Amino acid sequence: MSEQHPFITEYTFARDDSKPGRILHTVHVGDAYVSRLVIAPGVITGNYYHKRTQVLFFVEKGDIFAALEHVESGERKEIHLRPGKHAIHVPTHVSFATKNVSDEEAVLFYFSNHPLRLTQDRFEYEVLGPYDTDRKGEKEVRPSMIQVYDFQEDLRKPGRELHAVKVGDVYITRAILPPGQVRTNFYYKRTNLMLFVEAGEIQIKFIQIQTGEVKEIVYRPGSGIVHIPPYIALACRNIGSLNGVIVLFSDGHIRSEDNYHYPVYEE
Repeated sequence: MSEQHPFITEYTFARDDSKPGRILHTVHVGDAYVSRLVIAPGVITGNYYHKRTQVLFFVEKGDIFAALEHVESGERKEIHLRPGKHAIHVPTHVSFATKNVSDEEAVLFYFSNHPLRLTQDRFEYEVLGPYDTDRKGEKEVRPSMIQVYDFQEDLRKPGRELHAVKVGDVYITRAILPPGQVRTNFYYKRTNLMLFVEAGEIQIKFIQIQTGEVKEIVYRPGSGIVHIPPYIALACRNIGSLNGVIVLFSDGHIRSEDNYHYPVYEE
């Protein structure tokens, strides 16, 4: 443990509410853009494709009807999306659109190699109209270029439900944290994490175990994203009255052999 590792890095979302019925929060982290889109009930988003931008997205809140179509081959997919169920990879030349079919705000998360609203790489192509969303099923007309990844439920630890999916070299993990509960109390020696809070009010404490540097922050939806390098112990406590949801991106499974206990908060 001779090499000293850096402390956490915080990234703040930039807000864009220029389009009615939706609010887009975006942050640039390394080579990726992370976007959080809040959609009002009944609102349709998208109906365009990219020539250079690739997108991965999943639902964090609400019910979403999604339609995707390859503009050259005609391959089409329609799917009903809910939290903790699927992540969808949208390659170039695939037009996609989503509609919030629930009675409350819905939230989607996107990962892309360019900004979602990059004007030079947005080309209109309608795949979803206002009367096309009553079909809450799935339709696929040819071998898929549009990849759907299923979240896997992990119930190995009682009361500590996880949903995780691996896309390429990245793990996406969604953890539910009931009110008053403490989660994590560990650090890694090799694994890097990116963390954000999607629901609730979560108090997180970080300790650099080599230097003793400490930071404690309360995160809420839209607060931002934090990068947690190796040798940073962390613990999360839900200080709100409702279930919290924490989403983690990592280069290793969070319940791997690289997980070392460290008492940050008393459980």
